[in-house]
Order: sequence, then C-alpha cells, then structure tokens
Amino acid sequence: LAAYAKAYPDHAAELRYFEIAPGGYSTLERHQHTHAVLILRGRGTVRIGGQLHAIDERDLVTIDPLTWH
Repeated sequence: LAAYAKAYPDHAAELRYFEIAPGGYSTLERHQHTHAVLILRGRGTVRIGGQLHAIDERDLVTIDPLTWH
C-alpha cells in the first residue's frame, strides 16, 4: 500500500480485511473511489451493479466508483 501511495499520490486508498462465514454476506454499498477485493480463501458470488459473478481463491474483483456491490 505504501508503494501505491508513492506511485499515485492523488489517489486515496485503504486496506481492510474481512472474513465471511459460509452462507454469509457483506452489506450492499457503493463508494466514491475505485474498490478492489482480493479473494484469499474460499469461493462465492459477488454482485457488481445488477450482475452476479462467481469468485474463487486468488480472484481480484475491481469495482468502479459509485457502483453498487
């Protein structure tokens, strides 16, 4: 994250960690910034806008600003 901040000083970024139990889910939300989610373990489904996408370990999901996910 520090290298990213040096390379792109005008971009705001933050790093967060989540664990979601089997059968669980996160809240539906949207942000002013580009959003990225790296799947470390497990698999599931992600909603991006009005579409559902299968996700698996080591997938990187990127979401444009103001897109519901």
